[in-house]
Amino acid sequence: MWEQPVEFNFSPEHELFRKTVREFCKKEITPHSREMERNGRMPNSIVEGLSKMGLFGLAAPREYGGSGADAISAGIAGEEIGYADLSCATAVLYLVPVAWSYVLNKYGADELRRKTLPNITSGKGFLGIAATEPGVGSDLANMSTVAKRVGDEYVLNGEKMYVSGIREAKDQMSDGSGYLTLAKTDPEAGTRGMSFFFVPFKDTRGLSTTYLEEMGRRGMSAGGFLMKNVHVAADNRLGEENKGF
Repeated sequence: MWEQPVEFNFSPEHELFRKTVREFCKKEITPHSREMERNGRMPNSIVEGLSKMGLFGLAAPREYGGSGADAISAGIAGEEIGYADLSCATAVLYLVPVAWSYVLNKYGADELRRKTLPNITSGKGFLGIAATEPGVGSDLANMSTVAKRVGDEYVLNGEKMYVSGIREAKDQMSDGSGYLTLAKTDPEAGTRGMSFFFVPFKDTRGLSTTYLEEMGRRGMSAGGFLMKNVHVAADNRLGEENKGF
């Protein structure tokens, strides 16, 4: 007996969403593609447009300003933005905070979600990922950033590099910006001794930034940051200690 075939078509709602995003992208993103590459900066109009469309909040709950959309909708938006800007700058600006706001919402403490997510979903702040390091790249088992628990805080020391959105997080989308940062809380335990932290970015004492010059995708910045005795609240840890990897 034949089984019922699996249906892979998009729903009418998904197709309507795709059409809406595509029209926005053609009007607001594609005309600026060359400008972004020449100037090495994302126009404010694009950031504001993505915000007004609610695209930064697709993966976050409504209580934090998001729309709680499904993963298919998030993927559709990523596709259409990618079609509109072949440099991938705008696609990365969209995908990075959407993906990591989902992780922060899933594993972050209530207070951390309340303080952080509304800024990200509104496009006022940027949320990125900081795991890679100079000298080891994405070989995370050999990274050197450490975090030591001191009372109700952790003190972080180390350097992250090849990170997307440094300039955006510091200047253009600076309200409540930060990076989900991987650090060793038990250096002797290897990958079983790593923890994940939200590190606020702007005006954080002991944190300094570096910018990289890229060939392509110049509309969005890349670089790194150095942490020298950077203090973050213990509640900024995502999930359990030593379960960050």
